[in-house]
Amino acid sequence: MRNSDHKKIMSFPLRCVTAIFAAAAASGYADGQVLQANNPFLPDPRIRSVSSQDTAAISTPSISVIDPKPERPVVPIIYASIQRASSPSAAADAVSRYLIGPGDKLLITIDGIERSTKKVVVGADGSVDYPLAGSPIRAAGKTSSEVESEISGKVKIVSQPKVSVRVAEFVSHTVEVSGAVERPGTKFLQREAIPFFVLRAESIPFAGVNSVVIRRGVTGITEKFLLTGPAIESQLIFPGDSIEFLGPDLADRTAKVTGSVRHPGAILINARMSLTQLIEAAGGLSGQPTRATIKRSSDGAKSITVEIKAVSKSKAADPEVLPGDLIEIG
Repeated sequence: MRNSDHKKIMSFPLRCVTAIFAAAAASGYADGQVLQANNPFLPDPRIRSVSSQDTAAISTPSISVIDPKPERPVVPIIYASIQRASSPSAAADAVSRYLIGPGDKLLITIDGIERSTKKVVVGADGSVDYPLAGSPIRAAGKTSSEVESEISGKVKIVSQPKVSVRVAEFVSHTVEVSGAVERPGTKFLQREAIPFFVLRAESIPFAGVNSVVIRRGVTGITEKFLLTGPAIESQLIFPGDSIEFLGPDLADRTAKVTGSVRHPGAILINARMSLTQLIEAAGGLSGQPTRATIKRSSDGAKSITVEIKAVSKSKAADPEVLPGDLIEIG
């Protein structure tokens, strides 16, 4: 990368980020950990999060569930205007707010009105249909409170309705994590941006990882940083970014799993590991695959295919997985 390019793509000066991290630390952030009460993957540290499984149950998940390649509308990024924050205030705003996007599921209710609670999905055009509002509401690019105000102005069956809008499922803001980490895959953000150290703590890099590559989704520019260097601490991660963790001595200690698992990618083989243990390390099966094929380059690209159901019921041997193996689940 040219020097001029590097200067151009830096999100903002280190002194600006230092101010942001100091403010974050005052609120509960600490390098290398994610605190429940002030988690940037959550919609608002001061607002309880409604469980998507049971709208009657209240929960505060520490990190969004990871799911590779979720089904959602393909839409342009609507939050690009704040992705390259140029001041501490703009950056602080990015790490403390969430703008609703297409695919998000909202829980809308009006106090005192029976059967007013509805879970709605933000459409590809950025709008939601809430019957009591009378016409579609533009939600994309707005905060929950802004959508509340718009609905309040459209509801006519009561005067001064008290509207509540919460994001029940976060879908629109994602980043992709790959490489030598325990938890690769798609991460669903619940902020417009998060500090890199939060992503690092969630992804859990393997021992020996020494660098990270960030591919910016908006600009298409690729940046490479030493994991222990000062420059990485000045980085924010934005929706659309791809982050790859690298280590020079890990290639001969990992196996690669692809196909129908929750977290495909490189899996560190620390000791003897079976196929079942490898699948568990990759987050478990995704969907209903029937077969697993192990391709072993160290044995002349020999392939071993087993029925997953037979292995799980101990009707077939659970084969050992070795470093360098390629495992295809399908």
